[in-house]
Amino acid sequence: MTAVDIGAGRKKKEDVIDHSAGFVFHKKVGDSVKKGEPVLTIHTNNESSVNGAMDRLKRVISISGNRSPAPKMILYLVDKNGIKEWGKW
Repeated sequence: MTAVDIGAGRKKKEDVIDHSAGFVFHKKVGDSVKKGEPVLTIHTNNESSVNGAMDRLKRVISISGNRSPAPKMILYLVDKNGIKEWGKW
């Protein structure tokens, strides 16, 4: 929803998408971050949305002294035989 707020998506089909808006993530889950190092860059033509986007992103991005494991990218396999948990087939 933060991407929608900066113009990179839409709430309803009539909304215009700003194709220059979006995020560049400089770090992945588990990467180390040094003080002052950027974690992400916000691109938007809607300057009034930046503060709200930054507030929302600060609430969902956490930096701690512990290394976080990378999240599972594939959770399930869906095929003609049904749904199976990934890696358990």
